[in-house]
Amino acid sequence: MKGPSIKKIRKLVSAVSISVIASGGIGNLTDLQILSGTGVDGIIIGTALYEEKFTFKEALEAIENAR
Repeated sequence: MKGPSIKKIRKLVSAVSISVIASGGIGNLTDLQILSGTGVDGIIIGTALYEEKFTFKEALEAIENAR
């Protein structure tokens, strides 16, 4: 939960022509907002939700507000 590897994810998204799903490192809503701008087709959130760092509703709102 120390933040996703944004540079690596952007590089991967630009290098392939298939869907990319980001997973790992997400610890706060800002991570989600940044990831939503990388071109990924999905984001897997695990521990942050389990540990109640934010709610699923807050996650959706953060992504929507980032657009």
